[in-house]
Amino acid sequence: MPRAYRRHLPSSLAEYHGVVTTTVRPLANHEHAAARSLTVSRSQQDLVEPVASSLESMGRYPDSEPLGIFVDGELVGFMMGQLLAANDTSPTYLIWGLLVDHRYQRLGIGRSAVVQAIHHAADSGAAMVTLAYEPANTAARHLYRSAGFVETGSINADGEHEMVISVTKGSMPQ
Repeated sequence: MPRAYRRHLPSSLAEYHGVVTTTVRPLANHEHAAARSLTVSRSQQDLVEPVASSLESMGRYPDSEPLGIFVDGELVGFMMGQLLAANDTSPTYLIWGLLVDHRYQRLGIGRSAVVQAIHHAADSGAAMVTLAYEPANTAARHLYRSAGFVETGSINADGEHEMVISVTKGSMPQ
C-alpha cells in the first residue's frame, strides 16, 4: 500500500499490506452505541442512512437484524438485513443501511461484507437478495454490481434504484 494511504488508516490497520479479513455477524444490543458512532465522509452523508435511523427501524420491522462489519474484532461498518417470506417458493433477503466508516473505506471491506451478507441470506433460506441505492451514489452502485447484483429497473418509494441477486448454491460471489 502506498505510504500516503498508511498514515490515514487507523493505527490497527496502519501496517496493512494484504487482504483485510472482515467478519459480518449480528450485533448484540450492547454494541448498538458503537455502531451509532460510525460515520461516512461529508460527501456521502446525503447518500447513506445514519446507523441510528436503521436501528430505529427495528421497531417497525421486528424481524430485521442489525449486522456489524468487523475487522480484527473492531466494529468498522454496519448494515441491516431481513428475511422477507412474501411467498414460500422464493423468500427474499433485504439489505439496507450499509455503511463502512469513512476511516475504513477503499480497502475492500464493503464488498467483502456484501458477499458475506449474501451467504448469510442463503444460509437463512433466501433465494434472492435485494437492496437499493441512491441514484447519486455511484460508489454503492459499483460496489453492488461488483458483488453480482443487477438492476431490476424498479425505483422504490424513496426514489432508490433496486438491485437483486440470486443466491442459488454454486452461483454466489466469493
